Amino acid sequence: MAAGTAPAKREQVEHHLLHAAGCPLFATEGTAAMIRELGMPVTEVTKILEGHPNVVDVIRDGSVGAVINTLEGGRADVRRDGFHIRR
Repeated sequence: MAAGTAPAKREQVEHHLLHAAGCPLFATEGTAAMIRELGMPVTEVTKILEGHPNVVDVIRDGSVGAVINTLEGGRADVRRDGFHIRR
């Protein structure tokens, strides 16, 4: 994600709003780093094929109440993870 793009700026605003509302934030490595750079706490989880607990585990165990899943560049691994997250 390029930090200067309009979608990136919108995503930063969304993270701030969720944090301000008291929502705990969970993210995979790259997004977690961006959230930390914005000065917000985040729990980092692994991608699906990287071990446990992963993003699907925290969804299934009820740790999260909503999911924002963004596709980056149409890569096959990102599409696969998105498929599992939506299930």
